[in-house]
Amino acid sequence: MILSIFTALFFYYTLSMIITIFLPVESELIWYFLPLNLTIQLPVVGLLLFLACMGTAISVLIIKQQYLVQKDN
Repeated sequence: MILSIFTALFFYYTLSMIITIFLPVESELIWYFLPLNLTIQLPVVGLLLFLACMGTAISVLIIKQQYLVQKDN
């Protein structure tokens, strides 16, 4: 169920990006899709969250490894 929702959202996002780029701004259909500035900002937010999670995971691994090294000494 959740996978189908994410698939539909991804399809809507992709369709919005294509339509927003190729349709003129004064078209009647443009109001049914995401604005161009939002379609550009959405992947940036996801990328920043991914990088923050990866940085946190790497920091935890480094701290854990240092703890194990100190415990052995």
